[in-house]
Amino acid sequence: MLEKDRQSPFWQSMAKQNVDLYLCGEVHAITCTEKDGVQQIAHGGLFGYNPKVNYLVGRVSHQRIELEIKELDIVCDGPTLWQEGQNRPKESITITEAMRKRGYVSVGKMAIDKTGEKKKTQEKTGYFDEKKNPVR
Repeated sequence: MLEKDRQSPFWQSMAKQNVDLYLCGEVHAITCTEKDGVQQIAHGGLFGYNPKVNYLVGRVSHQRIELEIKELDIVCDGPTLWQEGQNRPKESITITEAMRKRGYVSVGKMAIDKTGEKKKTQEKTGYFDEKKNPVR
């Protein structure tokens, strides 16, 4: 989150310079939004705290960016580790045999295509589809 949101100098600069993609970190959830022509992706997964972890795959060519978020279920167990505040991560992380067999699953895909006169976002699914974005 930016102070002043889309009115912040940082966001205004990205919009003015036609930035395609803004990647930022988040330890609790996946959030994908597109505003002012800038696709913002915040993702991650705090080991020991969240029951899921994820990563972003990017395929970049001269005129196209293809993105996919993949996610894996994990089991957080054991005593909590020391940390300031109440959100203390668990000491142990396990990937069960069933989760290992299933592996990482796709939870969203999209493409940014710049082959035409105007940049287009295409093929938005899962977390990239803001109208159907799963809520955590």
